[in-house]
Amino acid sequence: MARFENSDVSFDVPSDWQDKTIVAFAAPVPAGKQSTATVVMTKEPVRQGETLSRYADRQLVELAKKLPGFELTDRKDAATGGQPVVELSFSWKGGAGWVDQRMIIGVTKQGIALNLAATTPRADTAKYAATFDRIFSSVKLDGG
Repeated sequence: MARFENSDVSFDVPSDWQDKTIVAFAAPVPAGKQSTATVVMTKEPVRQGETLSRYADRQLVELAKKLPGFELTDRKDAATGGQPVVELSFSWKGGAGWVDQRMIIGVTKQGIALNLAATTPRADTAKYAATFDRIFSSVKLDGG
């Protein structure tokens, strides 16, 4: 058995199970609003031989299939903490209106893809832009 640990909980899981951790943070919901800004990190193994660019392309295809009204506004190669990442910016039509989302995707030395997605209702995009910039610039892959 392998041990999963974080500051709030620890438990044993079978050693051959994959860690597909999801971490989510949300800004306080303003009075009178239904939704707020969120940052969600997911992780999963990349496919055998898959590059960062190919993984990002595969994620784009999946997003376009799943998100109503998906519109890609930017895709660029970048770096954070000295590690290569792909940055995506896109919009889609959520249940409460248009949503703007930014994502950085990196792959660790162990072949684990980390997707960090910052999402906000379109009306609040400018309000949270600097916060998302700070979060993204603080990312360090492989313990950086």
